[in-house]
Amino acid sequence: MPHAFYVLAGAALTVLAALALGLLLFARLGFDLRPGERLLLAFPAGAACLHLAVFLLAAAGLAR
Repeated sequence: MPHAFYVLAGAALTVLAALALGLLLFARLGFDLRPGERLLLAFPAGAACLHLAVFLLAAAGLAR
């Protein structure tokens, strides 16, 4: 049972991190979007940023 909790917690953390990165990106770039559009587009944009960060860490040999 604890294993399932850890998997779900990791997935939730990843989703929240991607959403937060997307919202930060949109705020930084000054995009003027409606609230529904902002949340809908922030997740894939943040996921791309998170993927890039993980890739750069792995390429530098810092990810384990």
